[in-house]
Amino acid sequence: MGTIKAARGDENRLASSYRMSVDDTGKVRMEIRREYSGIEYGAKNKFFSELPPEERKRYFQEAVSQVAQGARPVSDLTTNFDGYPGVEQFAVEIDHYAVVDGKYLYFDLPYTLSLFPTYTDRHTLPLLIGAARLETVHTEIKLPAGFRRVVIAPRNEDLVAPSGAGTVHVAAKVAGRDWSVTQDLSAKPSVVAPEEYSAILSVESVLENESARLLLLEH
Repeated sequence: MGTIKAARGDENRLASSYRMSVDDTGKVRMEIRREYSGIEYGAKNKFFSELPPEERKRYFQEAVSQVAQGARPVSDLTTNFDGYPGVEQFAVEIDHYAVVDGKYLYFDLPYTLSLFPTYTDRHTLPLLIGAARLETVHTEIKLPAGFRRVVIAPRNEDLVAPSGAGTVHVAAKVAGRDWSVTQDLSAKPSVVAPEEYSAILSVESVLENESARLLLLEH
């Protein structure tokens, strides 16, 4: 008996990147890129290759609206599955994505992270993590000229779930007007005992905390 594993770099993985520029009025231009590897590559390749033009247009409209209310496309949707990983990308603008309040400007990052979706506060039976999951989200933001001091933002941290169920690694940095963060999530098939379920909730709580997805800037 043996275990067959995908070659390193070819595992099931979703890698998303967001390149954002924010001006002093709260207007944002955002370039979004998603790279699909593993089984998701095959699924997305089949999906886009069979998508009729009208359905592709509707898909793009929905993808833009999911970014933020009032988002409008400033590029076409492009997809490329001739190479590996498969790539999907587009760009949008949102006039009032960030809120300006006196000497402060603040906005949420355009995504939410979750390693183990939890539907209850307690578990009386063991929790089965049935599938592996690898996800990387990288965000680069050009800060507005008038709001350069970062007051609240995701910070560097490492989270470890019990029973080897998964890890979260966050690396953030700022250099002048350039702020960036990379968040790596990894879940592994495992069984979490009921008495360790609270530790799973703690990991999710950190990911859902306002400071994990909010940027507050000051003059």
